Amino acid sequence: MYFGVALIEEGFAPVAWAARGDLYSGSDYLAARAAAMGGAYLPLADDVASALFYNPASVARIKGVELEPLNLSGAVNSAVVYPPSADLVKLPSLGEFGSTIAADPGVGKGGGFAVLPCFGFRGLAVGALYQRHVYAVSSDGSALEYRTTNDFIPAIGMGFRLASGVVKVGYVFQWINRAEGTVTTDVASASSYSSGLASGSGFSHNLGITISLPSNYTPTVSIVTRNFLGTPLVDAVGLDMLVSNPSGQLASLPMTYDIALAFEPKIGGAQTMKYLFEYRDVLGSTNDPILGKLRTGLEVGIGGALFLRAGFGGGYPTAGIGLRSQRSEFSLAWFSNERGTGFRSSRDQQYMSQIRFRFAGY
Repeated sequence: MYFGVALIEEGFAPVAWAARGDLYSGSDYLAARAAAMGGAYLPLADDVASALFYNPASVARIKGVELEPLNLSGAVNSAVVYPPSADLVKLPSLGEFGSTIAADPGVGKGGGFAVLPCFGFRGLAVGALYQRHVYAVSSDGSALEYRTTNDFIPAIGMGFRLASGVVKVGYVFQWINRAEGTVTTDVASASSYSSGLASGSGFSHNLGITISLPSNYTPTVSIVTRNFLGTPLVDAVGLDMLVSNPSGQLASLPMTYDIALAFEPKIGGAQTMKYLFEYRDVLGSTNDPILGKLRTGLEVGIGGALFLRAGFGGGYPTAGIGLRSQRSEFSLAWFSNERGTGFRSSRDQQYMSQIRFRFAGY
C-alpha cells in the first residue's frame, strides 16, 4: 500500500490508499488478464511484463526472445461511461473536466492509462512502466477532491530454474518514481491532476519463487516478496515530470509477502482451465482488511485463442475476455476498486481494455 497526502485548509493529512487509487496492495502494474481474474495471478505470470511486476520467478518462464514494443491499457469507471456524454474527452484535463464533476455532486469519475514496453528472454527481463490514474469527486458542487497516481518505473530482473524447472527463482529491481496524493480544492481553482501531490523516488527489491509439481492438476505455489527490507522514497531529480507544486515526500513502501496457489486440470486438446487462489500481504504490513486481501480467479482457454475469465477480489466480482494470436493480444476486464477506508465501503466499478503486440519465440 502506498500513502498519499491530502491538502486541506488546516494543513496536510495522510490518506492511505494503494497505487491506481485502490485500497489494497499488490503489483504496481495492472494487467487486464489479472484484473478479470480478481487479481489472483502470481502463478500465471508468463511474459516479460508480468514477470517484472507480478512475479519475479516468472523471468525463468519466458519462452525464447520476447520483444513487446506495445503494451497499452486504459480504464475508466462506470460513472464516466454511463450516462454517455461527450465530456468524456475532457477527462484527461482537470481544468476542463472539473465543471462536469461539479455538476454531479457525490459521483466520483476517473480513469487512467499505462504503457509498458519491455524486452526479455529466459533468465533476463527489462522494461519501463509509465502510468497515470486519476479520480475526482465533488461533494457539494463547489469543492473538489481529486486523487492521482503518476508513476515511472524502470525495471530489470533475472531468474533461473532448479530441479529440471520444477522450482523457479527470480529477482527484480525497480526504480520507483512516484507522485501521488489526495488534494482538496475548489472547482474554479482546479487546473491539473498533478498539482499538490507528494512525491518520492526509491529502489525496490523484489523476490519470487514458484514451485510447480509434475502431477495431476499441476499444482503450483508462488510466493513473492515486494519491497524487500522496505523501500524509502526520497526527493530526486526528474520527479518534476510527474508533479507540479509538490506538497511533500511520500512515506516508505513497506515489505509485503504475497502467496498464491494454482491448479490446471487437463481437459484435453487445445482447451485449458486454470484455478487460482491468492492471499496478499500475508504478514499484515499494510493493515489492509483481511477479506480484501483474498483473491480467486478462473480462466478457460478455447483453442489457444479465446479466453474467458472470472474472479473475485477485494470483496467484488470480476470478469473479462481475451483474444490472442501469435504476436498480439486484446483483453477486456470488468473489476472494482475500493475507494473507501474499509472492506466493501465504497465500490468504484472499472472497465479496462488492453492491447499488446510482441515478437516472441525466437
